[in-house]
Amino acid sequence: MTQESLRVVVSLDPEAQSFRPSAHNLTASQAVDYAQSLKRDSVEAKIADQPKKHRTENPNDCRQCKKTADALTAELYNSPGAQDRSEQNLAPATGGKEPSA
Repeated sequence: MTQESLRVVVSLDPEAQSFRPSAHNLTASQAVDYAQSLKRDSVEAKIADQPKKHRTENPNDCRQCKKTADALTAELYNSPGAQDRSEQNLAPATGGKEPSA
């Protein structure tokens, strides 16, 4: 009998512009359902593989989930188009003023 691999779902915190753990210890189908529910609420979400079950009940307190969220945040800012995304997201945070160089 093979054990189904688990998934962690992280969501983008629009104010901090970083990913935060939302749920963990989910099956693939549970993770997809959960991520889709977040997207319906206009929250960007990503699903990542989870090598083993996490013991911590709350994903926000889970070190492994935080590491996954941090890695996906770094990937977000190192991916093509990251500069465009960061410029678009700076305007609301600065009250509509142009950020200083």
